[in-house]
Amino acid sequence: MVNLTFEIACFMGKARAGKTLSMVANGYETLLAIKESVYYLEKKLKEKKKLTDTELRRYNLLADFKLMSNLNLNKKIFGDYTQMSAESLLEMYKEKKEIKHYLILMDDLFKTLDNRDFLKEKNKIFSYFITEIGKKENILLYVSHFENMVELRLRNFTEKFIYCQKGEFINIKISNRNLRIFKEFDNYYDWEHNTKKENEMYIQQSILRNYVNLNNNLEVKKHIVAVEYVKANKYFNMYNTGEII
Repeated sequence: MVNLTFEIACFMGKARAGKTLSMVANGYETLLAIKESVYYLEKKLKEKKKLTDTELRRYNLLADFKLMSNLNLNKKIFGDYTQMSAESLLEMYKEKKEIKHYLILMDDLFKTLDNRDFLKEKNKIFSYFITEIGKKENILLYVSHFENMVELRLRNFTEKFIYCQKGEFINIKISNRNLRIFKEFDNYYDWEHNTKKENEMYIQQSILRNYVNLNNNLEVKKHIVAVEYVKANKYFNMYNTGEII
């Protein structure tokens, strides 16, 4: 059963590195897990099995979860969702309209929240909004080319930076279907590449802001990267980049 983390994550990388694709893939897998959990809990209810207090709270949360994005997403796959620009989202918040239980996918958010405009009113409004991501049980995923292009307060509240790059099909002898490998940051390239290029892949490196392995002075010894490989052609028909930014 899905265990949602109400967080802010940034997908980064150079042009055509798979940033938007990786964000959409992450959003799709999150929503799929939510729907599977709702189906499981509703099945228990139909079978007249009593839900525990924890299951009931989870059901009320997950059944209410919605999607918002400034991308043109494939409605045959994602169903109805709220298509909204970042500017319109800020207007909603400014007008004190409730924004709760949303997965929010924002492509090229730096175009709205440029770090050079940190004194503008919209940046201040958004800084108030992001402090309530967890309280309102929202998830915000956004795309930026580089970390320093995004407004400082958003950067500070971003828990996870995911660096994307295009790769080849990689032959790794691991039995686990859901490939998720933890490696040290300076050593993650130790893979055996398959030159047949059987599938187009994208490599995502999740740099966690909460680093591990601190010494006695609470200084970081090293940080860990979660390296994930996404089969790109699975997600090509899920969106197009005709944004409404």
